[in-house]
Amino acid sequence: MNSFFYDSAANILSFLCLGVILGAVYDFFRVLRISRKGTDDLSGGIYDKIRPKKSISKPQKLLRLTDNALTFIEDILFWMIVFASEAIYIYYINDGEPRIDCFILSVAGFMLYRISIGRIVVYLSQQIIFFVRCLLFWTTYIIMYPVRIIWKFIYSAADKAVNLVFTAIDNARRRKYSKRAKKRLLDMSARGFEQN
Repeated sequence: MNSFFYDSAANILSFLCLGVILGAVYDFFRVLRISRKGTDDLSGGIYDKIRPKKSISKPQKLLRLTDNALTFIEDILFWMIVFASEAIYIYYINDGEPRIDCFILSVAGFMLYRISIGRIVVYLSQQIIFFVRCLLFWTTYIIMYPVRIIWKFIYSAADKAVNLVFTAIDNARRRKYSKRAKKRLLDMSARGFEQN
């Protein structure tokens, strides 16, 4: 039988630290979820105001469905990590004796992390994601704008060239037909327009 749990401050701190670590893991998954989302609430809608009006890509239903599936997988993965880490901690620190104190201290550590450091981590992560997203969007826009102009120029030049070629071919056919028709009419006029 294990000694009373509260006799050891190291056990109490270890389970509090486990809660803090689980809070960090939860925030990791939360930041992944935030990074996949669109422009909801990031920096008070500034992203919507500074981005160009023309959208380069449009969100699709499949993207939302994939996001929901990834969120589900992340939630299952988080809870598997929680259960595995609690079981390992209870086995090594408390000699495999599950007590309500272990879970309460882990939850307390989790809540302490969420109330204190977790808010700062999520806020900073949102700002970093906002900055990187804006940087990527503007970089893509700056790169794509000249490419679009060049593409439009090449497309219009190729379209004009193809039209010129087909017009030249059509005109050549018409001239050839006109020459044959003229020759036939001259031959017929020489014979007095008699039918053979």
